[in-house]
Amino acid sequence: MGLALLGLSLGIQLAKADPEKPTTAAQGKVLVAYYSLTGNTEKMAGGVVAGSSVCQEPTATLKKVDEVAKEDLESADLGAIAGAGLRLGLSTHSYWEVCRAWALQPSYIACGPIHPTRAKRMPWIAQGNDNLAYWCALLPLPVVAIAGMDGPRAAQAMQCGAAGVAVISAITGAPSPEAEIARLAQALQAGRLLPRRASPELPQSTLQRAY
Repeated sequence: MGLALLGLSLGIQLAKADPEKPTTAAQGKVLVAYYSLTGNTEKMAGGVVAGSSVCQEPTATLKKVDEVAKEDLESADLGAIAGAGLRLGLSTHSYWEVCRAWALQPSYIACGPIHPTRAKRMPWIAQGNDNLAYWCALLPLPVVAIAGMDGPRAAQAMQCGAAGVAVISAITGAPSPEAEIARLAQALQAGRLLPRRASPELPQSTLQRAY
């Protein structure tokens, strides 16, 4: 919702521009990302893109939040995102992806898959808790553990130094999602009280070697 509101703000500014006087202040590209449960936010985001068409520049692109890729952020105005009070997190799966994410100075970095997951197909090997402990010790910003999380694994992630975990199937597949969320919250709190897991000198590879 916050990204949609940011896009709406940009769209309003563009729509107010005089079409007879092409502006140079907003030249470039605008990505309007939205999350919509009922379709209302989607209509609003579409209106932002339509409103921006009154200007010769910039060009506006409409995407759902889950369609936004890291490549979309490489040319983003990260200062505007931070100024809007939004938190930008980037998902990473390997050493070079962490390096690229760090260059963008996000609010937090998500590392995964920590454990095997059926949420989506990926070429990555599960990193495990050793890699998670490594990233938590190395990065000077919050790290979020993603993939294959349940109560015990969430506690282990906290022991590794993670700031939080991303959970899908443990909640959506539970008979009572509310009860599962409460159990996860208890596990996170318990994990924070455990002795910190030691970090290895280097992380393990997350891609299988091709022979």
